[in-house]
Formats: sequence, structure tokens, C-alpha cells
Amino acid sequence: MLDASEVSFTRYTHSDTTLGFFTDFFKFRLGLFAAKHNLYLLPTREMVESLGRHLRDTLSSLPPERRGSPILDLGGGTGRLAYWLNTIGNVPAQVVPVDVVPPSNPMVEVIVMDQQEAVEKYQPSIVLASWMPSELDWTKGWRHVPSVR
Repeated sequence: MLDASEVSFTRYTHSDTTLGFFTDFFKFRLGLFAAKHNLYLLPTREMVESLGRHLRDTLSSLPPERRGSPILDLGGGTGRLAYWLNTIGNVPAQVVPVDVVPPSNPMVEVIVMDQQEAVEKYQPSIVLASWMPSELDWTKGWRHVPSVR
């Protein structure tokens, strides 16, 4: 892992670029802090409430028999998003975080399971993909699960 001593100072030699250096340095340090503390998502109240409204609206548009299943937060890491949606998001269904790697400091209980296995087991009507790896399309497998259609 890089540390602050490895940041290149040579590209910032002119006074007009001093701000650019400090901006990059701050982003670098913030990135180290975030990685150390598993802070990849910092949900604001507005974001959680807005997503909660969207989930409520989506659930209310579903047939009644499909409204009771949990909402899966796949790639949910420490469960931060699920925790806040369940706490202040006013979502009428339980949001359950799922991750294939057990988090070292979970905020809530996280189901340790492959995302496709979780979709097939829990049959959710709604799936959130917090951290879908780049170059992978998890949704391809979900489309074959009747509850998610």
C-alpha cells in the first residue's frame, strides 16, 4: 500500500499548481483513511431518505404477495447502507446486507454468501448492488430468478 511519502512532488513545481498538489494529497490521505476504516460509502440523510422513498414506491407498486420478502443489499460490506435504510429510511421491508467476504467491523449482521446464491435462497423482490465489481454483471443471473423480475 502506498503511503504519503510516495506522492510525487515533482509535478507540482509552479505556484499555480500548489492547490492541485494539496487537493491530490488530501484525496490520497482521505483514500488511505477510508480504506483503513472500510469507509467506501458515507450515506447522507438526504440520500438515505431519498432511496427509502424510492424503495417504498417500488414496493407499493408490486403485487401484495411480493412485498414481504427482504430487500437484499448485495456487496453490502459492513452493512452501513442497510443499517441506515432500516433505521431512518422508513422502508417497509427489511434491508439485509450480503457479502461474500466477512467484514472485519460490521455495523449489523451481514450474511456471508455469494450474491447469486443469496438471490436464489431469499427470493427478494428488490435487489440493491452496493459494490458490484467492475467488469462483472451480477444482474445477468438475477434476471433468471422469478422474484426479481
